[in-house]
Amino acid sequence: MLGVACWEFNACLEMLRAEFGRTDLEDDLDPEAERQLCERAARETGIPAVFVLGFPLAARPFYTAPRGASGSASSFDLLFQGLEITTGGQRLHLREDLEAALRSRSIEPANFESHVAMFDMGNATAWRIRDWTRTANVPSTQCSECAPSRPVSPGSI
Repeated sequence: MLGVACWEFNACLEMLRAEFGRTDLEDDLDPEAERQLCERAARETGIPAVFVLGFPLAARPFYTAPRGASGSASSFDLLFQGLEITTGGQRLHLREDLEAALRSRSIEPANFESHVAMFDMGNATAWRIRDWTRTANVPSTQCSECAPSRPVSPGSI
């Protein structure tokens, strides 16, 4: 992928231990570790960027899909020039999976009913939002989501 390094989280921890003596990291990277990994990636590939995969599932949001049976998350961070510039991942999209993920964290699913109820309609909801956005000539789906991930004002898009 364009020569950008792609490293597993546990391998990153090992690199940080071996090269920088870092033993303080367990389930996430701090800004110093992000800089150190980008420095290493620049030395190895000539590009100061790295995709980090396989973070511990417990360290990611409850709606993140697991990555096999390893206990890691199906998500990534993209680090560039020592800074986390984006995070992404596969989300759980079935109500029963979301409820199980909440229970695994000792969270009562009823406390998140407004969130998990949206999944009773299935993936068609996303298409309805896109259709509505197009039909109403709204500038972005962020303005027409049922439950936006962040506050959005139409003038900010």
